[in-house]
Amino acid sequence: MHPVHYAKVLKGAVKRNLQVDLNYKFQLVTDVIDMLLIIVAFTVLGAFVDDAADPGELGIDYGLQGFLLMGVLFWALYQRAYEDTVAALPEEASRGTIGFLVTNNVSLSTLLLARNIASMVKTLLTTLFIVLPVLLVVDLAQGGMPGQRGLFAGFGLGDLPLIVGVFLLIWVFMLMVSLLVASLNIVSKRITPFANMVVTALKVLSGYYFPIEAMDGYLGTGVALWLKTHIPIITGLVFLRDMVLIPGPKPGFGVLWNTYLEPMLVGILVTGVVAGLLYKYLERKAQSWGTLEFY
Repeated sequence: MHPVHYAKVLKGAVKRNLQVDLNYKFQLVTDVIDMLLIIVAFTVLGAFVDDAADPGELGIDYGLQGFLLMGVLFWALYQRAYEDTVAALPEEASRGTIGFLVTNNVSLSTLLLARNIASMVKTLLTTLFIVLPVLLVVDLAQGGMPGQRGLFAGFGLGDLPLIVGVFLLIWVFMLMVSLLVASLNIVSKRITPFANMVVTALKVLSGYYFPIEAMDGYLGTGVALWLKTHIPIITGLVFLRDMVLIPGPKPGFGVLWNTYLEPMLVGILVTGVVAGLLYKYLERKAQSWGTLEFY
């Protein structure tokens, strides 16, 4: 397919998904409420632990409350897009539209990519206009001051381009993971439990619930360091916390490249190759079975 034609098809598919999402206003509202409840729960939990323990005992250089809330902000951008992408093919099949789309030269990969982009647009707006302002209010209510102390103590406007760049890299990584898991839908149905298992594992390993340094005591010394330097989403969340939560001067670009950016790029490349090979293999398998057009 010509790139210009593909771009038009992709744009149309993204627009179609956004229009469909706007018809499910109850889901949009419940997603927001769910996120707010998580913020409340982690705010209380973090404050309770911070009052009872020294952060150094937890293996981190900042309070647990900030640690947890940065994880909430981070995953608010990616989890819904992942879940929507994995569910895209079953949803199209349930509407009876997947056969029509495939036979009209809209590939399954285009459907998945369009679904992911549409969901990212939705979650980006939700994060910028709801999640982030709520976190700012929570921080200010507890005496925080962006750039000086509290939840955004280390944040400066000069860091914004690099932070945005890292968020884009993590989006590419999560897109690859989404395509990898969603491709299983081509030959198998009801993969939701497996998809949930994958995202739960990534949240645990990325330190969404607790500092991953705690794993060293159970899995051996050096496990946390290995995870930080080999799995892009973990590296990205560590980067975000280090840049936003820790006040003071930031390392030079050379240090940032070696510590965060290079490992992320290598991990994304490997994940992309694996996801692409698996997708093509399963697509050819479905074509040989004659089940691709009918799911």
